[in-house]
Amino acid sequence: MSYYELMERAGAKAISQLQVDEIADIYGVIKEYKEVFRSQRGLKDYCQNLVVIDPSGRFIPINLFKRSPDLLPRAVEKGNIIVIRRMRILNYRLGLQGNSIPTTTFTTFKADNMSLTEIKTPNVDCALRPVDHEAVKQVLRYATAHMSSLFTPQQKQRPLLKTSEIMQHTDNFFNYVGMVTTIHRGFNNDRININMTDYTKNPKPYINPYSIQCTLWDNHAKNCPFIQVGDYLLLENVSKKIHNNSLTINLHRSKPEDQFVHKLNTEDIRVQELLKRKASAVVGQNAGRASSIRSEKLDKSETDVFYKTKASIVDYKPKSIDKWIQHWCATCHKTYQSHSIMRCQACGRNIEFVYQFAVLLQDKEGLNLIAYVFKEDGDYLFKNISPKDVYDSIDKKNELKEMIEMICKSKAEYDIGLRAYFNLEGILNFRITNTKFIKE
Repeated sequence: MSYYELMERAGAKAISQLQVDEIADIYGVIKEYKEVFRSQRGLKDYCQNLVVIDPSGRFIPINLFKRSPDLLPRAVEKGNIIVIRRMRILNYRLGLQGNSIPTTTFTTFKADNMSLTEIKTPNVDCALRPVDHEAVKQVLRYATAHMSSLFTPQQKQRPLLKTSEIMQHTDNFFNYVGMVTTIHRGFNNDRININMTDYTKNPKPYINPYSIQCTLWDNHAKNCPFIQVGDYLLLENVSKKIHNNSLTINLHRSKPEDQFVHKLNTEDIRVQELLKRKASAVVGQNAGRASSIRSEKLDKSETDVFYKTKASIVDYKPKSIDKWIQHWCATCHKTYQSHSIMRCQACGRNIEFVYQFAVLLQDKEGLNLIAYVFKEDGDYLFKNISPKDVYDSIDKKNELKEMIEMICKSKAEYDIGLRAYFNLEGILNFRITNTKFIKE
């Protein structure tokens, strides 16, 4: 069960979900604290300042006020866990702050490795249910896994923004979590352009309203982990930029050792939040689709959707079959034009041979569509003729040429699988997938 689902069961909220002016319950690890002091304002209560973080990765400063220091939490130490009931959420500078109200209660747990000991405050009643103990254990697991980073002095925490929030936010720098949809690396690895989505709308998109382009410059391109399409990334200290009237984000040069690009797994609570939005988007998208798979029309209105259509292949490019074969590094996602290169110049691994070409499809109503063929889809399309065979053998190259010309001249209709996607320029394209030509 995810932390968000657990919070919902407990009637509480993750810190990342808190909103101004609500009364909320939270569970978290004590990240920082100050000694108890007496306020010089208002009722002149005693105050305990805390900074608390939870598995959502967000932290919040908290002020707990009581008329006596004996009524404030016990066992206030870094790494211990606190449960707070009925805390008011307020605006604080550019973020949020939690303040106690007269009905606020709390209890703390001393965390020793993976064991927990509750340290109650006398005369403060904070009864816990089984679901509360379950939440505390999940917070402990998070604290144990992130102990080294939680208590290392850090710069001011950047807000974690969604694509839809970036345009209006006033901070110069912020953090971002998204899924990689395309990657393009600069020639000298001094720049990486990636398109990402977090399944919220870009207010100034290039083409795809759910996509945002991010450029990693210099040391961020060189220091980042190996990334590929489908990876979930946390980007720290990014800035926004309007480029060609489109909203983009960037990671610029900083200290050579800085590493602000982090891969996240699907267990991460920030990714789980993204996946919830993805599921909602898919449900909303499918709700408007016909129940049967589209067959006659080639519709360009949807992306990341699979189609099956009946169409003829009437043309192809490049005309030279030799140019269908590309030298490809699967590690660096880099294509080499020179066929003399057999090892990747970046990582030194062996080059693969892959198909890369385009065909012109035409349905019975005369509607045309360009569809691209890449890598494993091409291997499957021509099951008995691999790109390596074509590279090594003139006979296989001629066999493939005869086959594609026969397909074009016959104008026979085929059942063809298509997938819609956006290219690096944000233009909607289609690629052939799950389709095989059988020579009889």
